Amino acid sequence: MGFFLVLSVLLEFLSSHWSFRLKSLAVFQSRKFNTTLSLLMALFLTGAGFAATRPAPVVNRVNVKIRDLPRSLDGFTIVLLTDVHIGPTVSRKRIEEIVSKTNALHADMVAISGDLVDGFLSNLVQATLPLAMLKSKYGVYYATGNHEYYYGDTNEWLHYFTTKFNITVLHNENRNLCSNSGDCICIAGVHDIFTEKLRIPGHYMDAKRALSGCNETQPVVLLVHQPNGASKILRATKKRIDLILSGHTHAGQFYIVWPLSYLKNDFQYGLYKIKNRDTQIYVSSGVNYWGPPVKMLNLCEITLLTLRIFVLELYLKCHNFKRANQLKSLNSQELSNFCLNGALAHRTGESINQILFIAASIVFLDIFGPIIFGVNDVHDYRRGNRARQLSTVKFELFTFPFSVFIYFRVIELAKYLLTCDSNGIVADRASKHLQLISIGTVSWLLLGHATLFLYFFPDLPRYFVILSFLSIGLWYHIVIPLVAFAVLTTVISALKAITICHPFIDKCLDKSSVLESFCLNKNVQTAFTLLITIFMCFFSHIFCDKLVVKNISLNVKSLPNDAKGVRFALVSDVHAGATVFREQVEEIVDRVNSQAVDAVFIVGDTVDAPRNSIEDRVSPLRFLKPTTFYVSGNHEYYYGDASEWFDLFQQYGFEVLNNRLPGHRFQPVEALKGCPKNSTTVVLSHNPASAKEIAFNDAHSRVDLILSGHTHAGQFYTVAPIAYWMLPYYYGLYQISPATQLFVTAGTLYQGAPMKMVWTSEIWIIELHAAP
Repeated sequence: MGFFLVLSVLLEFLSSHWSFRLKSLAVFQSRKFNTTLSLLMALFLTGAGFAATRPAPVVNRVNVKIRDLPRSLDGFTIVLLTDVHIGPTVSRKRIEEIVSKTNALHADMVAISGDLVDGFLSNLVQATLPLAMLKSKYGVYYATGNHEYYYGDTNEWLHYFTTKFNITVLHNENRNLCSNSGDCICIAGVHDIFTEKLRIPGHYMDAKRALSGCNETQPVVLLVHQPNGASKILRATKKRIDLILSGHTHAGQFYIVWPLSYLKNDFQYGLYKIKNRDTQIYVSSGVNYWGPPVKMLNLCEITLLTLRIFVLELYLKCHNFKRANQLKSLNSQELSNFCLNGALAHRTGESINQILFIAASIVFLDIFGPIIFGVNDVHDYRRGNRARQLSTVKFELFTFPFSVFIYFRVIELAKYLLTCDSNGIVADRASKHLQLISIGTVSWLLLGHATLFLYFFPDLPRYFVILSFLSIGLWYHIVIPLVAFAVLTTVISALKAITICHPFIDKCLDKSSVLESFCLNKNVQTAFTLLITIFMCFFSHIFCDKLVVKNISLNVKSLPNDAKGVRFALVSDVHAGATVFREQVEEIVDRVNSQAVDAVFIVGDTVDAPRNSIEDRVSPLRFLKPTTFYVSGNHEYYYGDASEWFDLFQQYGFEVLNNRLPGHRFQPVEALKGCPKNSTTVVLSHNPASAKEIAFNDAHSRVDLILSGHTHAGQFYTVAPIAYWMLPYYYGLYQISPATQLFVTAGTLYQGAPMKMVWTSEIWIIELHAAP
């Protein structure tokens, strides 16, 4: 319960000090609520944990592939019992259940990797008696854990196990277990690493002594209670160790302790492969529990490990039985490279198949998507909604391969950084950290891919929405540089393959090792991209809500005398909804009202959600003091009925310029009807791509100035160059014709991710003057 109280106090602090971004946490400002919630969570998890320890332990079956395992030992089974903790909360009946379930597995041997008891011998004699019934073909083998040293003389326990239960205690020693054909497997055991602190005579962890009788040509299984002790042994010896059996961690035992256990131990739970060695380590979550009879679900386990021949498994994967003798002759590194090359080829083939499938899916949706989504079946606001749903699915299919590309690039860099230290020695904790990085990367990518779907569920918790959209912002900043680097590497590699170009490319790259790394080293490219991305995302997020008021004077022809010097505020792309909340809209209204302007022009994409979901967010717009003119953008038609927004804005007193056309079609000729030809005409049009059609309209109506938004000037630093290159009008002032100017704003806020290039969240104050 203390953990949840600390967590709730932290949430109370956040909700009090970060109310701008975390209003959904306001409920945690109540101490009574925090205490009640903490108590309920503690009771629930304690009750669930207690219920998980009532049934007999589950049997977890694990296959372990051993290099050069003799055929007569293929299928050799080991039951691993660890952390039994016979003591105050573990009764004799519980031990009887464990023994019965173990014997039913008919294993070749039973291994007990420490923490068998948790108390004084005089108090636990009756509880331990069922251990005498443990049976296996080759016997029971035991190595000490740390808890054997907590109560009384450890030697009393070891003598008791040996004489009463016929358990073989491995005092830094080994035994050879041989099959009928004479093939042997070496079982070794060491004292717990905790003994290094105790300095008890005869009790210390000595792997060299324990392995001294094991032949390099035979499989070796080592019992080591603590995973950190196993790591120390692997650093200290190069002797053959095929499998290490450990426990100690309990896989965290409690939900709230799991993260601490994960960080403290080199290996947490499950089967691990040690890099650059033929060693594997299995860490059991324990048969029982330590202390309170509470444990995470299904983590009371008896592990049945079955040893299998590694090379036979490799043959099956390679589908090439004729190469058996050749593969047997390979050393560990050569065999690893053989498998890696096959895996890379297999992954490349899978990637190509995935890309082809996705491309085919997009083409299929282009052809049949409107039918499937019923886009053409309706002619009201639902048409835009369904078109948006279709485009969302197509966009997700399009971006998925890029996310896979990012994942493999990030994991490749992580492997490079984690697997070797400065001496080229493989780090023991690499697998665990790599797994954590992998989970984090996948979670980030999934959150990013969820963003477009979140628009259809506008009532989700605020913190989740912000986290998801921050993820997609990070995605945009990473994917484009990585793809650009990949293209660069591919082009340079292709040029090097051409005989004529090869000397020139080498000469250029030889002049600078840094240049060569940026052009050809994928890890350098990824690391550089990540560093720059962090920098860009940080400043883009910090400045995204910092509104900048900018001024520009424009000269137009035939400006009436009474309109000379007229000033108006240009607002665009507010995108209320998603990550834009009421407080940002209030800030816009305050900044506009502080300017001496004659009118406000809002040129589209004001909202990004249905009216019934976010009406409260846009309500501050009713307090705009100047006369306000409004036109719709594309986003008004994506979610719900755009007409509902037009009705609301009319209630606010806005002049809604919607062409008065059924179906909300774009028809500039109709919009310009009634505009006098001898007077200045200003057109509000959200998308600047329509500028030429407006300027050169079929009726030859006069157009002096077009005001647009939509582009966001790319919004992100990585997208800006692409937007500049692909869009006909990107940002700023353009001369469309001798008579018509176009002005494109970068938008007042942002769409989606709360990130925007510094000082591009802007309100323009435009002042008109008569052209000379």
